[in-house]
Amino acid sequence: MKRDKPVLKVEAEMQNIEQVKELLPQIATLQKKYDVDLTINYFASTLDTMS
Repeated sequence: MKRDKPVLKVEAEMQNIEQVKELLPQIATLQKKYDVDLTINYFASTLDTMS
């Protein structure tokens, strides 16, 4: 299997949804040049669930 773009593996640990929202446009930019393998480990804090 031939790939047109190199693979970029991105792993992130996030603690609130705002961090995830900030990351996604950056990943979209990277996808123009790379095949992005994205893993997000999301650890919601109790403050996020109370709002």
